[in-house]
Amino acid sequence: MGVLRVIGLVFLGLFLLTLALVIGAGIILLLTHTHQTQATNQTSPQPPKPQPTQGLMRVTNQAAGIAYIGPNTTASRATTA
Repeated sequence: MGVLRVIGLVFLGLFLLTLALVIGAGIILLLTHTHQTQATNQTSPQPPKPQPTQGLMRVTNQAAGIAYIGPNTTASRATTA
């Protein structure tokens, strides 16, 4: 009975040692990752990209979609020669 108790205590000790190492490594990783995240978040924000405005026009009181801006025409479809 004494041999089984010693074997059980050895396995229990190895399990607790492994658990302690995993928890310690997790805490160290969490602390170092938190420091890097804070350093990254403290950088200045990037300015927004400028949006193209040339050739655009605000269209009101019309259905959403493409608006034709050009000379007046009565053509309802394109014709080919």
